Amino acid sequence: MVRHLMAYPLVFSVGLLTGTGLMMDVSYKDHAPILESHSAYEIEQPAHSGPFKTKKEFVSTLKPLAEKLSDEIGVDERIIIAQSAIETGWGSKVKGNSFFGIKSHGKPSISFITHEVINGKTIKIWDSFRSYGSLQESVEDYGKFLQNNPRYRYFLAAKTVDEQIKALGKSGYATDPNYAKKIKGIVNGPTLKRLGGYT
Repeated sequence: MVRHLMAYPLVFSVGLLTGTGLMMDVSYKDHAPILESHSAYEIEQPAHSGPFKTKKEFVSTLKPLAEKLSDEIGVDERIIIAQSAIETGWGSKVKGNSFFGIKSHGKPSISFITHEVINGKTIKIWDSFRSYGSLQESVEDYGKFLQNNPRYRYFLAAKTVDEQIKALGKSGYATDPNYAKKIKGIVNGPTLKRLGGYT
């Protein structure tokens, strides 16, 4: 939809305060669409915030973004989709567009209960995760996060899918000791193959 600036005044809403340490459990689906300015026009860019209603919707929406990131950093797109599937329950439990469960580390964040494996036991804890304006922003930041952290150098350097999964499991991305096994199960499983058109 194209709107002329002279005909429609802009209204901005501030959704996040930075530097305050304040973390809020908010839903972005109620926010106004993202607007990109092009000269004297505005083009509305819809952003899916989740949760996704079906696995098919989740995979079909994430796949083109995963393909693009795969071309940029060399990680198999199926692993990217599998990670997000694990972190969000196939897109059914998404908050703040946190599609990859990256801890906030001072970035704009959202807090919610998560499961971590500590001393061999799975426990529930309240933690803060990076939040985004859209799924695309989440995917792009995930790629930057991997590239900016030395612990993922072996993951990014691995060539085959099996080598990448093994390196990811050893990288410490998740506290779950079975994380790599779960990733491999999704990558080679019938659900992703069917929904993503993989053979």
